[in-house]
Amino acid sequence: MEAGVIFFPTATSSLRVGVTGALGRRGTPIAGGLEWESCNLLDRGCEFGGTPTYEGSSLGSTKLPGYFRVDIGLRKHWDFTVGRRDALVGLFGTVTNLFNQKNVMTWARDPLNGQPVAIEMRPLAPLVVGLDWRF
Repeated sequence: MEAGVIFFPTATSSLRVGVTGALGRRGTPIAGGLEWESCNLLDRGCEFGGTPTYEGSSLGSTKLPGYFRVDIGLRKHWDFTVGRRDALVGLFGTVTNLFNQKNVMTWARDPLNGQPVAIEMRPLAPLVVGLDWRF
């Protein structure tokens, strides 16, 4: 499920709040090493590493925990005229996954004690700040 609300406190600013949730997801437990690096701008990473196998487990046999995330964004823009053209400059910022919720992709077994270990997906940098313009 996804839902969102946008508030306009002034004619040139907005506040956005988004909620994302997922329940009832299923995964397949894995054995073997797995390294997961989410997409990021620092080293352009976005990859899996290792050779995991599901070793006879049924596909989708494990129930994954629910996931709930809140995102908040702010935007402010200014309108002005350059020559005979209208122009707009805007600043924005977004905080993703405000409460730092973990999103479990699957489970693996710890080779030392056999306990399940969560393989999580979570962005490295949950803050985005930017500038845009139109003319």
